[in-house]
Amino acid sequence: MYKLSLLLRKIKSRKRLQAVTATFAEDKSWIAAHIQRPEPGGEDNLLIIRLDDIGDYVLFRNMLPYYSAMYPHRKLFLLGNMAWKGLFEAVDAIHDITPIWVDKKQYFKDPAYRHALWQRLADLGFTEVIAPSVSRNVLLDDLCVMAAGAVNNTGVGQLYEVPELLPLSRGLYTSLVNIPRNIYEFEGNRLAAEIITSKLVDIKKPYLPKLSSGQQPSSIGLFIGANAVSRRWSNEGWKGLAAMLRRQYPAHTILILGGPDDTDSAAAILEGFAGDGQVVSRAGTLALPDTISLIQQLDLLVSNNSMAYHVGMASGIPTVIITSGENPYRFTTFSADLFPDVRVVYPERFKAHWQVYTERQQFKFEPVKADIQGIPAATVMAAAREVFR
Repeated sequence: MYKLSLLLRKIKSRKRLQAVTATFAEDKSWIAAHIQRPEPGGEDNLLIIRLDDIGDYVLFRNMLPYYSAMYPHRKLFLLGNMAWKGLFEAVDAIHDITPIWVDKKQYFKDPAYRHALWQRLADLGFTEVIAPSVSRNVLLDDLCVMAAGAVNNTGVGQLYEVPELLPLSRGLYTSLVNIPRNIYEFEGNRLAAEIITSKLVDIKKPYLPKLSSGQQPSSIGLFIGANAVSRRWSNEGWKGLAAMLRRQYPAHTILILGGPDDTDSAAAILEGFAGDGQVVSRAGTLALPDTISLIQQLDLLVSNNSMAYHVGMASGIPTVIITSGENPYRFTTFSADLFPDVRVVYPERFKAHWQVYTERQQFKFEPVKADIQGIPAATVMAAAREVFR
């Protein structure tokens, strides 16, 4: 099963690489032929590009004050992902930064939307662009850098999972910051900010202030959402865990959390608990700031590999992460001393690979759906007992 899944994935990856290369060439030609540039000598504007997902932004946002202070007399813009607009407005709008929001779904499906965004970036006349993401997308970040047309462009080097993508943006960046490849993503963001700003960034771990002063009654959150099938634990696993938590902590409400796409799974997990009022679904009912605020009031969070566990960790909530083992260095090999109330639950196949692999810096694991879905509920429950007694 594993070999077949990985073979099919490799075939899809080759086709995707060909499609990305062709699309990049086409869009690069469009920018060169159609973007109109303002006359030089306008405002001295600086652009930071962070278009990755909510969890990635949670691991980056503490760097904003350092970038903001880098050039106090320049106007600073942030090209951001619309998905975390609510979080930015709730806690980060205090910084002297003008956001430009991008709907990524619209960007990728609508050429007119892309073209209008690129022209808007060109019109603002940026003199410098910083693209500090450690997971830069050539069709998004790099094309926006190209459209902005700044004299100085700084990016993070050696960041593509597929080496064949590197030549696409060769020559686009006037400066590339090299950071170790296999380190916790927050630490990568910190190092990049330190190098780019030439200032000491003395923050050891992500921090997210409380979005609300309210207090949720004793509750445990199960965040069932994730943006890939291979990152989703099974409904049966969640149902078994909810039953164990219900017995172990009878005074606590078990809240099933997730986005609009998780409502069917939440309904399936709720089967067998109907009417008792202790296991309740809030999946698909909350806006992002409300979801984050609720997570910050939990006594315990159990989450798939999703934005929720980054929020939990940054908020000091006891957290259990259920992960397939994808990108362990970037996301789950953080210091236990910094996060004593966090546990990570991996699949057996991942643990077997991890134990015998000698060159850890070259470790690569390609999970499939069966990996995470094979994790027993009892294993997750044991991790929960370690951080919440």
